[in-house]
Amino acid sequence: MDITSDSPDSQPEFHLTTDENSLGPIKPTEEISEPLTSQLRELDIDKDLNAEIDTTDPGQIFGSDEAMATKPHDPPPPPPKKKSKTKNRKPTGFEENYADAPMTPEEWEEEASNIYHPSRSFPERIELCIQRYKAKRKFDCDRKTIFDKYLSLGGIDTGPKAFSGGIDNKDLGFKNDEEIALLAATDFIGGDITGARPDIKGNRRWIVDFEAVAKGFFSSIIPANFALDEEQNIRTYTALIRNFLSYILHHEVCPEYADDVKAARAVCDLAQDELCKIGALSKILPGDFNIACSTLFGGYYKGLYNYNQDWVGEDELAGMDDKRAKLAVMAGLATVGEDSFYSAMNQAQLTVVESAQTCFEVTEIIPAKASTREFYTTLDDLQSLGVIKAKTWINPSAPPEDMTDSELENRTPEIAQHEFWVEEDILDHCFIGMKVDATVRKLSCGIEYFDSVRSVYCSFYTYLLNERFHSWIGDELQGAVQISLDKPLVPEPIDDAIPEL
Repeated sequence: MDITSDSPDSQPEFHLTTDENSLGPIKPTEEISEPLTSQLRELDIDKDLNAEIDTTDPGQIFGSDEAMATKPHDPPPPPPKKKSKTKNRKPTGFEENYADAPMTPEEWEEEASNIYHPSRSFPERIELCIQRYKAKRKFDCDRKTIFDKYLSLGGIDTGPKAFSGGIDNKDLGFKNDEEIALLAATDFIGGDITGARPDIKGNRRWIVDFEAVAKGFFSSIIPANFALDEEQNIRTYTALIRNFLSYILHHEVCPEYADDVKAARAVCDLAQDELCKIGALSKILPGDFNIACSTLFGGYYKGLYNYNQDWVGEDELAGMDDKRAKLAVMAGLATVGEDSFYSAMNQAQLTVVESAQTCFEVTEIIPAKASTREFYTTLDDLQSLGVIKAKTWINPSAPPEDMTDSELENRTPEIAQHEFWVEEDILDHCFIGMKVDATVRKLSCGIEYFDSVRSVYCSFYTYLLNERFHSWIGDELQGAVQISLDKPLVPEPIDDAIPEL
């Protein structure tokens, strides 16, 4: 657009053309008429003015790419990312293959001549050991919960010490991290701790038994309070206690119990193996054959089949349809059972003659025969059957039977022999000594199957009196029971020893 004038008094003249470099003459704005409108239409300006602007297209808002490039207010580039500091984190002390650094001569002298000197009683030494150990490790919430339960089972009070008055900030000025952690310790030993096993009269309240506490912790406390479905979780449980026991040996806290501590550390290794197998069994027990028997003979799984329900989630599928259940039972009878069993099943003559809640211990594991495996290759989605043999096991944590004292003293538990048929994927996770609490049913032909499984226990299952002690409130335990793993439950006075770390 050009504006020209021949004289000061003359009217300005406007030029507008369709040429992008020059504009033709037009009248002033107030005199614009149809010719200008037609020229604007030729330029398609009306369409551009009325078009909806796409706010997501920078080209429509700010212009073309060439124009954008010349804009003086381009957005600044994003700031560079800060480097992660995770590589510089200090170790927690629980890393795999972690080992405490060798002690300096000064540290060794301090521990040998003062902190863990034999002149100190065992309760003093183990209390200091626990406090110093926790000061040298970085516990997350999960590890702290696990470790506190372990200490609590071993007779350690794991809470703030009463009447301690707390920590004064003025006392912290000249103390290092370890000294501050010791001041803030919450683990102490109370009660009547003798540090020795009771004499033949048995009038002492506590004994020191690292191995028994480890067995009780991994076989009873861990399965009852923590998940076993992930192998990594189990490794965390066992690695934590193994780490603590190794610390005791490394610092020679109680050399008089060194063999006991080593035995407890061996329990950690055994617990890791068996708990992983128990976790796997919890997902697949009781197995197709036992579910099929339960479905056909009116047991727990009768009527639970829900695979034909669209609203049921994959993790909620349960049961077995009658057709597949009959196939599973008939296949088992044909391969593992006798010919008479198969004929009786085919004629619908099998019935349940006995049912009871039973605890048993696995004594023998017999894998499937080659002929059995070959037979099952012709069946759709059914595994070949093997056999586990077991004997009756008395569960020490079960509620005592309602008997008089004389009846308890004179009773002789009946030890029965059992035989169960299970799939080979179950056999792969079974082990000698494994203990099972299940509802066992017996058919008229003599075959036994577990209708449902309540619990599976380690081979070293140990139930300590300590567990009852922690749930009791008062001055004395009334009707306390001292447990023996190879004898019936017999009431004993409270003066019997309770294992301690």
